[in-house]
Amino acid sequence: MPVDSDYIEQLVLEEITGVISPEDHVKLLELIAQEPKAKAIWDELHAQLPENYMAELRQKLAVELPADGILDKIREKRKVKRFTIVRQAAAYLAAAGVILLLVKLLWWPAPKVSQPIVENTISTRGATLEVPGKGNFTLNKRFDTLSLGVVTVYKNDDTIWWTNGGKVTDAHATIPDGISLYMRFPDGSKIWMNARSTINFPMAFNGDNRELSIKGEAYLDVAPDPLRPFVVNVPNAKVAVLGTAFGINTLDGKKVSVALTRGKVQMRTFKDSLLLTPGLAVCFKQGQKLKAVPFDTAALLKRQKGIYTFNNATIGEIVNVLNRVRPVPLIIQDNVDTMRFSGAINMKAPLARIFEDVRWENQELDFDVSLNQEDSVIHLLRRRGR
Repeated sequence: MPVDSDYIEQLVLEEITGVISPEDHVKLLELIAQEPKAKAIWDELHAQLPENYMAELRQKLAVELPADGILDKIREKRKVKRFTIVRQAAAYLAAAGVILLLVKLLWWPAPKVSQPIVENTISTRGATLEVPGKGNFTLNKRFDTLSLGVVTVYKNDDTIWWTNGGKVTDAHATIPDGISLYMRFPDGSKIWMNARSTINFPMAFNGDNRELSIKGEAYLDVAPDPLRPFVVNVPNAKVAVLGTAFGINTLDGKKVSVALTRGKVQMRTFKDSLLLTPGLAVCFKQGQKLKAVPFDTAALLKRQKGIYTFNNATIGEIVNVLNRVRPVPLIIQDNVDTMRFSGAINMKAPLARIFEDVRWENQELDFDVSLNQEDSVIHLLRRRGR
């Protein structure tokens, strides 16, 4: 099948700028694995836009040039092949609020002196994969192949997948703060693991059940197989499915939440059982009876893109979520953490803009966002004279 270079280029640029959809990301991974030309395009663009330089530029976004005037320079360079790549990327970067990055790459040399970090500082520590008898592996490379005997694991950016070697091999993955991980199983099932989560799973589903255990936050899209139910073990409960999509959250430590977006799932505890249908969720606390309640399906799905919806949450609670999915240099002063907010927040936006947007949407919130250039930290404090 002929490879559409422009299409591959588009997908890679979306991946680099962090706005690629989960579906397109899976498609890109498949093309890279199957088509040498696609892999060559991927290598070329990542060489032009290395991860460390992109990360450094993102950190400077809030204190560098504004977006005004950038599009004029883009138009001046339309006929230049190298700039065509940048022009395409600019659209994706604009959607993510980082249009400056690629333009700066062309007109300004890489900085020699580090500027103050005004966004978050995300840990470079990657997710880890532990396979008994094989070792503990850090999944922090953009593209890698890991041979484990009968199983080969592939890693590209934030997605891993592996071959089914026919032999059941148990594995354990840990996803730390500031990182999420997509997992593609040999049976076609897909799981998105959010930050501060763990999963125990067999690398081959050869038994009567497809069974694994999850702690933390995850979204599962289970491939149908009527002969082999998919069973997820969570603290003090089990979730049994055939083919469906649903979210799991055990981060609270005292409760387990299961929310269904497609198909049917059976939630079972030691004393109770409940069948969920799409649009319903159950929040289980030990000793309580299971009860289904409606939930916002769109809000759940948007979490994979970094968009979180809050309902009367305190600023302190919002910061706790932010520190899990995206560790931040942030100081809250003057009891700002007790103020409340309702609305959606894009956790991938520049840090200062996140709280400016929070204040804009709820103008009764009486605080200022201040950047202290000396300690490179965002400060949230009450407005002067109030």
